[in-house]
Amino acid sequence: MKRQSILTLSFTAIIIVISLVIYSSTDRLEYENYETEKTEIIEVRFSSSWAGVDSKAEYLETVIEAFEAEHPNIKIIDESMYGEDFLFTLKADFASGNGPDVFGLWPGSDLELLIDNQMVADLSRVIKDDPSWYDNVDPNVFEFLDQGYQIYSIPFEIIYEGLYINKDLFEEHNIKIPENFNELKDAIVVFNQVGIVPIAYNLTPEGSFIYQNMIVQLSGKYDTENPFTSAGNIKSGYIEAMYLMQDLYQLDAFPENAFTLDDASRNEMFIQKEAAMIVQGSWFNSDRLDESVDLIPFPIDDRKDVSIIYGIGNGNFHMSKSAFDNPEKRESALIFLKYLTSKASRDVFELTSSFVSSSPELPDDYLRRLGMRLTHSADELVGPPDHYINRNFWESVLIKEFPNMLEGKITPEEIFETIGDY
Repeated sequence: MKRQSILTLSFTAIIIVISLVIYSSTDRLEYENYETEKTEIIEVRFSSSWAGVDSKAEYLETVIEAFEAEHPNIKIIDESMYGEDFLFTLKADFASGNGPDVFGLWPGSDLELLIDNQMVADLSRVIKDDPSWYDNVDPNVFEFLDQGYQIYSIPFEIIYEGLYINKDLFEEHNIKIPENFNELKDAIVVFNQVGIVPIAYNLTPEGSFIYQNMIVQLSGKYDTENPFTSAGNIKSGYIEAMYLMQDLYQLDAFPENAFTLDDASRNEMFIQKEAAMIVQGSWFNSDRLDESVDLIPFPIDDRKDVSIIYGIGNGNFHMSKSAFDNPEKRESALIFLKYLTSKASRDVFELTSSFVSSSPELPDDYLRRLGMRLTHSADELVGPPDHYINRNFWESVLIKEFPNMLEGKITPEEIFETIGDY
């Protein structure tokens, strides 16, 4: 009897030990699986035009590095590209179903097309449920986004455009800073005589800013932002500005190689004082520009109200609908988007004067003061004309035909004859 009891107790002890070992192994396995899930790296693809020689590229890298340090389980795949390649690649990626998770894109027909095709997430609920996120953006800035009751865009950056001048060159050659188009032409004649390029211009979409600034001065806000008549014809300001461009071309206002000059070389021409003037935007600001530079409205007619191009810049961020609808990616993408448009991120970007925050609080430096003076003295603030014209037409037809138009081989009216196809 005792022997049976001993055997029973021994057997029971063995069962308990085996159970503990199995339980411990199972618990360890579950813990290891939990740790693996916890430390799994989620990749978030990001795209913007802040890359290469763009003045905000290095600051974007800093923000991404800081974000990844705070969120080691989220890896940002930065696919940003500089120049014209950015928009082409972004549209091609979305068309192939391979769009980025988070991306920056200025307002205009391209963004509207992505929204219409349900490729951009509506962030209304998530941003309004987070007051600290929503309050980081000046609510007035949302007025420059015509998106109805939805919020598809987080407008992190504003822009303005005007005529940058090397005022030291004007002073050196005793040339009056122009206040109207005739005075501008007078200045061009003198600068040519002393061997200085009057206006740094080139044949690219960015080069067309001079044409756009002419449009807003001629058309004002309503006709610029509503460029077509009820009959579908382009309004007169868009045509008249082209004829003024012809006048400047005939005066040799532009570089001899304007049709082949790239954007970076055009900018450098002004920075190196080889050109007296350039039409550019706030993103052009940098520590390479000093107090010898001034910023004025493009001079058309000193008797008219002054209209200044103002709106949302490339720092206009979005989340793709595919990422928003993906339960494995949504939270990580939202965390990054919030960080990218946070005050901490803004503090980094504001280290360069090329960034003008959508927050009403701005650092006080010379170039930003020029911009604030420009916008505050304007009679009206106008969105960039290329936001209201189909982008494919603008780049594939209008910009492409500018050399023929400037040389009188095609009329401005003929250029716009095909816009109905777009």
